[in-house]
Amino acid sequence: MSWQVVALSGQDIHLLGPDGGGQVVLAGHLFADPHFTVIGAEVPQAAPQWGLFETAPAAAREKALA
Repeated sequence: MSWQVVALSGQDIHLLGPDGGGQVVLAGHLFADPHFTVIGAEVPQAAPQWGLFETAPAAAREKALA
């Protein structure tokens, strides 16, 4: 089922359903839903767990691990 975002107000996202009914949800709840997707959006590629960490300067890595 597809819903359309019709308004944003702080953390509230106002949605319009396929049947014309509306719903207001908190942004955190919407983004945490495993079924939530943005139609037509590119899926970001996940960075390797340590890939970017290893490219940081040694002093910054030591500070992060401390």
